[in-house]
Amino acid sequence: RADQHRFARNISQQTERLHHLIERLLVLARLEQRHDEFVRQSVDLVAIINTLMEQRHSLIVSKQLVVGNTLPQTLALHAEPFWLAQALGNVLDNAIDFCPQGGQLRLSVVTDTTCIQLCIDNEGATIPDYALPQVFDRYYSLPRPNGRKGTGIGLTLVKEVMTRHQGRIDVRNVANGVRVLLVF
Repeated sequence: RADQHRFARNISQQTERLHHLIERLLVLARLEQRHDEFVRQSVDLVAIINTLMEQRHSLIVSKQLVVGNTLPQTLALHAEPFWLAQALGNVLDNAIDFCPQGGQLRLSVVTDTTCIQLCIDNEGATIPDYALPQVFDRYYSLPRPNGRKGTGIGLTLVKEVMTRHQGRIDVRNVANGVRVLLVF
């Protein structure tokens, strides 16, 4: 009986992982098939982030994460709203997944006359040195602290979205965690 439950749980987890992989592959394929430029419009970057954080509120609460948010009340950006939200959602999902129970997420922004730099820090284990050059490779994924692996599509999609926005993404280890920097 215990073996049946364990097998059923494993099948359920693998089915969920495949479902997420297929969803992300379809989103990435849809993005890659777009040969035209994004139709950009003025969007409020902070409003998009706030919406994404609200959608993840129950997970943040269940992990007892502390969110440090020093974002301004509004921040206008010229972007394609759907793809921007997809990219930001992937970055936030990773930050939350890799942040330990009771850990801290920090959201901040630096603006100047040439660019907007969105910084998302998560407290916790750093990325192994051998993995840093590979984090944007399709299907490359490190195991999450809960032992599960991601699809390896998320950061590939983020990099493509940032490139299409003439921006860039940088992922690096910092003193007590990982920093993702999105430069628009």
